[in-house]
Amino acid sequence: MPQLNSDPHADGYIYTPEHCVTALFATGTDMTALRTAALAAGTDVGLSDENVFVFQGQEGAAQVDIQAHKQGAFARLRRGVDNVLSDQMALLEQADRVLKNGGGAAAIFVGPEDATDPHKARRAANFLKVHGGQEVYYWGGLAIERMSGEPVVA
Repeated sequence: MPQLNSDPHADGYIYTPEHCVTALFATGTDMTALRTAALAAGTDVGLSDENVFVFQGQEGAAQVDIQAHKQGAFARLRRGVDNVLSDQMALLEQADRVLKNGGGAAAIFVGPEDATDPHKARRAANFLKVHGGQEVYYWGGLAIERMSGEPVVA
């Protein structure tokens, strides 16, 4: 079951949410309800226990650990290089600010084997938008795509 504020780095530090759709949620959003909705939607939109992460508030920011404070010297060094060389850090820092201000964030990993299936990423983005997600992005292997447009409600 995807847990609220679970450790996304349990299998190693995730520098960027590659092959993943992410969204930010306003303060007051019930992220536990979002997690429950994700489980209910299940395979219809490609959601499973292993690929959905939801975070909220200060505890969520600590778990996401944008600056790699808990990850060791190499991870902090690489994150420092990312800060200088990549545009993605602005998006990650925005998520960190939203979480620290009590908002929420969600990540749905669509997996590298599905990276060429734009429908899976679009279904995940639509799910997040329908449930109030803002700033919805697909993080591909080499580029980040803003998933614009209104959600499609069936």
